[in-house]
Amino acid sequence: MKKFFLAVIISVLTVVVHAIPSAPANATAVNDYAGFISPDFKAQLEQKLNNFADSTSTQIVVVIVNDLEGQDPNMYAYEIGQNWGVGQKGKNNGVVFLIKPKNENGKGRVAISVAYGLEQTLTDALSKRIIENDVIPFFKEGQYEQGIDAGVNAIMKACMGLYKAEPQKRNEKSAKETVIIFIIILIIFIVFAAKSKGRGSDGMTIGRGGSSTAGWFMMGSMMGSAGRSHNSGWGGFSSGSGGFGGFGGGSFGGGGASGSW
Repeated sequence: MKKFFLAVIISVLTVVVHAIPSAPANATAVNDYAGFISPDFKAQLEQKLNNFADSTSTQIVVVIVNDLEGQDPNMYAYEIGQNWGVGQKGKNNGVVFLIKPKNENGKGRVAISVAYGLEQTLTDALSKRIIENDVIPFFKEGQYEQGIDAGVNAIMKACMGLYKAEPQKRNEKSAKETVIIFIIILIIFIVFAAKSKGRGSDGMTIGRGGSSTAGWFMMGSMMGSAGRSHNSGWGGFSSGSGGFGGFGGGSFGGGGASGSW
């Protein structure tokens, strides 16, 4: 029975591996297997990604296919990154930007898969925002090359810690509530401090001694929380050298996101 299940697993993995295109012999950054983009745009995008790889060592690979062969787009992009070895050797700094156009094989799909070395910078949540905010809106309007270019630009910015996505509404609401609570506490503190002024030791002593220290500490904590809610960002990026002289990375852990239109 164990041998049967092992054979099934091996067969499934074999199908998955063979379903993706073979790695390009020259390790090109833009791989359009669907004839989806114009030669001029492909050349411009290739140059942009080569320059980025030269200056940062991060390899971003764009892959466009007609059919995902029934696979989940996240898994398909992961398999490309892992089996092609996208990224620099020893740095695990590859990104796969996968596009499957809307056609007779189903609706359009987009996925971003990230190697281990970039997961702290190009997070799953940020990958999802890039797809939904920068890519799919163009695709829905039929502006495919603009969408691919916008996605590539956003991915490059994210890898360098420069991508500024719109904050989530929940975070905005939380920040506003924190400021309001702080103002209320400050007003209460001032009112009680004013009332307690001139009283003896039997009166309210929020404005004196240890209680004042606790009050100021509470307000300081609130201010710190409010500041942190507005100053969250993405980690920095260590630049290096490399380019698309060849693939040698891999080590994709399944990080990233996907979307459809």
